[in-house]
Amino acid sequence: MDTVTKEPKSPALEPSEQGYQLTIGRDTIRVVSVFSGTRTASEAIHEAAVKKILYDTSS
Repeated sequence: MDTVTKEPKSPALEPSEQGYQLTIGRDTIRVVSVFSGTRTASEAIHEAAVKKILYDTSS
């Protein structure tokens, strides 16, 4: 089953170490960024997942 997890934010973590993680099968897509404007983390994760599903040629 594919999962999306939000990594806990901690004062000890640098902003570059925080983010979201998506697991599709054996692959993990990690979105690490400070989002600005109207694009959200969920939109970025969705886009990455769609690209992975559409363009993955290993199956």
